[in-house]
Amino acid sequence: MTGIKALIFDLDNTLLNFFAFKRAASKAALGAMIKNGLTVDRAKAEKVLWGLYYQYGFEYRGVFQEFLKSVGHNPNDLKLIAAAAVAYREARAHALKTYPAVRPTLRALRKRGYKLWIVTGAPGLKAWLRLASVGLLNEFERVITFDDTHESKKSGKPLEFALEQMGLKPEQVMVVGDSGSNDVAPARALGIRTAMAMYGREKPPSVRADYELKSVRDLLKICKR
Repeated sequence: MTGIKALIFDLDNTLLNFFAFKRAASKAALGAMIKNGLTVDRAKAEKVLWGLYYQYGFEYRGVFQEFLKSVGHNPNDLKLIAAAAVAYREARAHALKTYPAVRPTLRALRKRGYKLWIVTGAPGLKAWLRLASVGLLNEFERVITFDDTHESKKSGKPLEFALEQMGLKPEQVMVVGDSGSNDVAPARALGIRTAMAMYGREKPPSVRADYELKSVRDLLKICKR
């Protein structure tokens, strides 16, 4: 692609199949609570727990306490919280994966001379733990997390920070993400070209990107040198 020197990737649902891992880990946590004494209808409880993630954010640490309160149970039941936390971590280790072709696509882009960065709304340690879990620790020149700016991606501040650190102009960068509001809209406001990871979405996007990706490998057709 003419003029593009760097690609900025979102992390969750763009490189990592975040929803699949989150659902698997959350189901395991709920199963552990039921096994250890929580009486609930499992199907309804899964909807309650997933709704709380959307309400409070997928990184919210107190989600199990809020869940217990929502189903009429003591939110400070440490036995159930501990059981849920252990089951969640064990399931996460097995369920967290990259989308198909992520690693070879990243390496092919680097060979073509593109700089590869990440801008994620995840806290620093959580972002690096996810990258370590899937073997992507050394695939990126820089990883910008929430800890770097303490601003939401929607604000555009993390992307502005990345541009400053890169020393590149907006027209020399492309953002690759799954969210219209968190990735595409702020990038467009800065004059950055965008590619939407359609494979990482559960619903149609509200904002259209310059390119739509059915697979991350589609970037190799767009980014040619």
